[in-house]
Amino acid sequence: MMIRGASLIAVLARSRLATLLATLALTVSACAPMSANQRRHIFQDVPATIDANARYLFHMHGSIVEVQGPNAQGRYGQYRYYWTLEALADRGFVVISEVRTRTKILTYATTVAGQVAKLRAAGVPADHITVTGMSKGGAITMLTTAIIGDPDVRFVVMAGCGRLDVFNVAGGREALGRRPQGRVLSSYDRYDTEARPG
Repeated sequence: MMIRGASLIAVLARSRLATLLATLALTVSACAPMSANQRRHIFQDVPATIDANARYLFHMHGSIVEVQGPNAQGRYGQYRYYWTLEALADRGFVVISEVRTRTKILTYATTVAGQVAKLRAAGVPADHITVTGMSKGGAITMLTTAIIGDPDVRFVVMAGCGRLDVFNVAGGREALGRRPQGRVLSSYDRYDTEARPG
């Protein structure tokens, strides 16, 4: 089968979202081994019983899921929210994520920082905690880095960190009085007109 011109562009555009989500799963999965006998641990909040030796991963979806739900369909294809959580849990992470409704970025970043604080108070080492987000979830992740203020917590920002004003998303830097910090990996698609610089 031969794909031509506009059809090829449409196929590539639809595959970008899937590629970004797969990249997130693969990038973060490098941090944790997979066991053939493990079961998935996926929660909407910090679990009642905290294992200080486990590796925890918070994931925040893009705004399209706030509007359309976990099976959202956008111009780049289907948003694979549950697939992403399962892929991350399959790599041994205790995944904490919820389908948000419309949310203020700073408010939700404060919520996630509080969840991370619960893990830290229970003895989970900072380097066993990763906070990830895509698009609006990436912007939330950036503010979460500043609220947490721990240089050893890990963060992955996808399509949410390229703009020059990202460090003051929703007035967060002014409200918090400090810049984001921690071990941050940020990426965006070169065709992304919303997240990339310039």
